[in-house]
Amino acid sequence: MSDGNIPTAQAPAAPDLDQEIDRHRRRIDELDAQLATLFHQRRAHSRRIQDLRTDAARDRLDGRREERVRARYRAALGADGDQLAAAILWLCRGGEPGDWTRPGAAGKERTAHANGPEVKSGPHL
Repeated sequence: MSDGNIPTAQAPAAPDLDQEIDRHRRRIDELDAQLATLFHQRRAHSRRIQDLRTDAARDRLDGRREERVRARYRAALGADGDQLAAAILWLCRGGEPGDWTRPGAAGKERTAHANGPEVKSGPHL
């Protein structure tokens, strides 16, 4: 109790707190590994589609499709979802990891259709 009347939550003892933090971090590591596996699968499918499209003399990218993907992420995660989708699309269309946050990176892309995502601030991945 503090102030004589208002109960306060007691923090777990340090060993319990450390164990709880470690448990959550292990789960995050497991989830990150699953996300990485899923991303590699997604990128392989995306690149195959790009190859099929260019082999058929079509544009490598489909801007309408990319906007639908971004809209799904926005619907699920809000504005942050758009940033995540932009990063995923950038990497799946051939952007190099890390390039999408560098100024002017979009100019390195293989086609005029493939601009890098707009990154507003903060760590994004």
